[in-house]
Amino acid sequence: MREVDSFFLKILSAALHGRPALIGNNLKRKTRREIIHMSAKHRVLPMIIQASWEADTDKEKITQPFLRSAKELTCNQAQRTADFLILYTYLSNRGLHPVVLKGAVVRSMYPYPEQRSSVDEDLLIGSEEIDALHAALLDFGLSPEGDEDHRISQETTYRDRQRGLYIEVHREMFSTDSGAYSECNSLFKGVLGRTINVYIYGVPVRTLAPTDHLMFLICHAYKHFLYGGVGIRQICDICIMAEKWYEIIDWEIIRNKSEEVHISKYAAGLFRIGERYLDSQMPDIFKDISVNPDPLLEDVLSGGLYGVSDINRAHSAIMTLDAVAADRAGKKMRAVTNSVFLPMRTMSKKYPYLRKLPFLLPVAWLQRVVGYISERKRLGLVDPSRTIQIGRKRIDLLRKYDIIR
Repeated sequence: MREVDSFFLKILSAALHGRPALIGNNLKRKTRREIIHMSAKHRVLPMIIQASWEADTDKEKITQPFLRSAKELTCNQAQRTADFLILYTYLSNRGLHPVVLKGAVVRSMYPYPEQRSSVDEDLLIGSEEIDALHAALLDFGLSPEGDEDHRISQETTYRDRQRGLYIEVHREMFSTDSGAYSECNSLFKGVLGRTINVYIYGVPVRTLAPTDHLMFLICHAYKHFLYGGVGIRQICDICIMAEKWYEIIDWEIIRNKSEEVHISKYAAGLFRIGERYLDSQMPDIFKDISVNPDPLLEDVLSGGLYGVSDINRAHSAIMTLDAVAADRAGKKMRAVTNSVFLPMRTMSKKYPYLRKLPFLLPVAWLQRVVGYISERKRLGLVDPSRTIQIGRKRIDLLRKYDIIR
């Protein structure tokens, strides 16, 4: 591990537990700046600044621009949280109580909640309330994005740019169209019937029961792992929820459900990262699994938030998703070139015109390829082999953690 990685994790661990980062004042200015840039890449800048600032007697080593940026991010998050709670109260007054997934609920567990930034808020709603929720969101001033019908779409996004609200409404925990991770939905049967209320700044909010919620965070991290990378911030979320609700979580259910979808070793790896590098507790139920977390941690740190730091890495998700889908179906993985030519059912989600004009599927394939090439040129990335290289390496990682055979 690089020195900068080690210090970054030490500071993040301190931030996660609300204490100053005891790293001394002997870090080189270059190392400090690398840590700051790394924290921005992983979207944890306010947390890193807070923990570093409290412990640093030489304040000038943390430059004012970064301090200002951390303050702005924290203030913006505080405003978004306030606006979201106003919205949630409004929905409650209209007789609606959608289930809040992660987001504000997880943030409330942090020592300084608004330093854990979130762009959006996720809501889970039953089909019988989807029309009423849609109408309420419109009345509040939000507008749906895209042209998908909220009555049939598994996920509908709404935005209020003036308030900075970005809401994702889900009818399913995970997309049922994914051959790679749709099986996770089977772990949450009847979830709407066993919710709890938590209070966030005095506002009652309906959310998942502790065991369901932690299982959802693990599965959500798994989904992002397949798409390009799980972020260190997601691991922090899992660790802090496990710590806060440890005594009321049914850990046998967590272990059994993890094994059911072939992610028990992966989950153990996440918790081992927390134990080894973030001063978090390793759940007893996973201690018998022998796992080296370092390859997973290397993948996490190199990928940034959700692994989108590199367009080649992001595009390699075609390979990792296909590898898992093929494994679950007992088939061989498709050739990389065939992964470009996705089936109608998948393509029609991104290119809605195919629903009315299915014979234009070849045009959509061409549009997909041209769009990818244009994005590569825009970002100055001209090495097509890099995508395949990253994809193969990450598929090896899937095998290392027993996600695929």
